[in-house]
Amino acid sequence: MWLGDETSHKEHIFSLLVFSCNLLAFEKKEKKGKEMTAVIDPELTKAFQDLQVQVLATREKVKNLETEIAVAERRKLISEITKKTVTDLKPEKNCYLAIGRTFVRKPRDEILSQIDSNIEKISEQISTLNQTKEYHNTKVEETQNNIREMIQQRKNSDKK
Repeated sequence: MWLGDETSHKEHIFSLLVFSCNLLAFEKKEKKGKEMTAVIDPELTKAFQDLQVQVLATREKVKNLETEIAVAERRKLISEITKKTVTDLKPEKNCYLAIGRTFVRKPRDEILSQIDSNIEKISEQISTLNQTKEYHNTKVEETQNNIREMIQQRKNSDKK
């Protein structure tokens, strides 16, 4: 199985979840003291499947968010380099702003203010994306903890 192969990764996770369900089912003993039962708890299986779907979807969202963050950070870096370059120019030099396929002559101070506002917008965007990423990571952890609690409750109820 290649780590980059998403299909194999999903199949691997699913097989681990099924194995976990089977293991829990084998741990259950019949009340009469006979041999172990091989019945899989449908509620537990459904919970594992829901968890798998949610975790995979959330990981995909986090991956996309990380890509967006990297793109935004690169745009911010380009804007900062451009700002430094424009700042280093003499005030009497002609400055041009690209608008589509044309260039418009603008005063240096106006271009600097536009670059500053662009940097500020990008910084806010990065902050928002990071908050969203943290939310999704927290959501996955909470879901996994809920499943663990449910498994523990099943084990405790089976022991009694």
